[in-house]
Amino acid sequence: MGHHPYYMVDFMSKPIAIRRLTALSLLTLLSACGNQSATKDPEQLIPLARAEMQAFRFNEARKLLKKVENPFPETDPRHAELLYLRALSYWQSLPPVPADVEASVPLFMRAAELAPEANFAAACLLYVGRIYDLRDYQDDPPRWEEAREAYQKVVDNFPDSQEAAEARIRISMTHLKQIQDADKMAQGRDELVSWLDQHEEDAMAPVVATFLAGLYDFHYTEPKQALKYYQIADKLGFVNQTRAGNYLWRMHELALEEKQIENAAEYCRRIVEDFSRSGRGYEAWLVLKQLAKDHPRLELDVPEFQDFENRSSDSSDAGDAK
Repeated sequence: MGHHPYYMVDFMSKPIAIRRLTALSLLTLLSACGNQSATKDPEQLIPLARAEMQAFRFNEARKLLKKVENPFPETDPRHAELLYLRALSYWQSLPPVPADVEASVPLFMRAAELAPEANFAAACLLYVGRIYDLRDYQDDPPRWEEAREAYQKVVDNFPDSQEAAEARIRISMTHLKQIQDADKMAQGRDELVSWLDQHEEDAMAPVVATFLAGLYDFHYTEPKQALKYYQIADKLGFVNQTRAGNYLWRMHELALEEKQIENAAEYCRRIVEDFSRSGRGYEAWLVLKQLAKDHPRLELDVPEFQDFENRSSDSSDAGDAK
């Protein structure tokens, strides 16, 4: 079965590198003249590289860091940090340079090895997995075995970190991407289900729940399971609130398939009252009216939406006025 945009996407495709960078005041953003002097004053290298990245100027950071060898001895913590910043600039510069992307891997690995206690160590290993996992340039083949090895190192070495939580999810995703292998798909699915059962309070939980809902809905076509995970995502709070109305609409459809009339009505009511501008508001109101008519014993609550009721008559009046 082919891909579907609801679930066969890398929902964490944007790297968290920017969130990991040390925040600097804009006052520290130095001029090009300052960049030139950095090659003469090693003490300026790290602050300048950070400043360039804080301003999303990864290309400038790469140029700066390529000019010089690492001036700090390996026993100095700044040696590892400079390796990390250099790797990050190689990886994030646009357009991507294949040789630089590949060169960033040993730099990330060495930085994590030299400074395992540093706040960037777990991120280094996570980014290595990400580089192997996803395409960074044309003809960049996914290397899922290598990706899983890197992600597993994050889990093993930094088990309580947020990076480890992300790495566990990404390991499962590498299996799910192998859509021609039913066993791998099932393994990835089951791993995500297990993760969610144990980490419902994690920040990534609503994302995983929404993903599983789409997976069961569009790949496995199991409406009961799909509805279950949509409900979990709804309880936790949909991460993308702009799509909440659409998710509720799909939930109403699945609830009707499962003969859950009251649940279907509740989802429609919420669309009408909370997401009327989602593009489904009017449809949801019509469905709710029909459900109330077809199931009078349920005494379903149908909100009064005068705007909807008068929509057609208002259009007629406007036409008569012309």
